[in-house]
Amino acid sequence: MLVADLNSAGADETTSMIADAGGVAESIACNVAIAADVAAMVERAVAAFGKIDVLVNNAGYCHMSRLMWKITEEEFDGGF
Repeated sequence: MLVADLNSAGADETTSMIADAGGVAESIACNVAIAADVAAMVERAVAAFGKIDVLVNNAGYCHMSRLMWKITEEEFDGGF
């Protein structure tokens, strides 16, 4: 499992808890509002685990006039 979080200490803590429970995990700091961070996260996951089976995005965002996956990075950064 790859644990990605804006807060690298939080990601490290979660990774430690997974390891303590017998699991395998790595952590990475990632700001999902920055495309380069997301690309690095995907590359790290594929390098470490071969593929991505499940992806959970728990970042907050709300704008009712557009679907999230149709918003450009510039629109996301500018807050509309």
